[in-house]
Amino acid sequence: MELGRIQPEQRMACPDCRKLLPEWGLEDFEKIPRCPHCGVKVKLPKEVMDKLRNARYLGRNLDLMG
Repeated sequence: MELGRIQPEQRMACPDCRKLLPEWGLEDFEKIPRCPHCGVKVKLPKEVMDKLRNARYLGRNLDLMG
């Protein structure tokens, strides 16, 4: 077994307090949620939101093909 091939878990951290955020989805981020630890509003950059939207639609299209 090669440890180099294991993908690390990726989670976002609050830009203010740096604590890990819950695993929110696109719908959650569209509402601009508050960090549960410090209360700061967490807003993702437009590019990241676009990537999340594209990934969601791509997943739906692949489900239809299978």
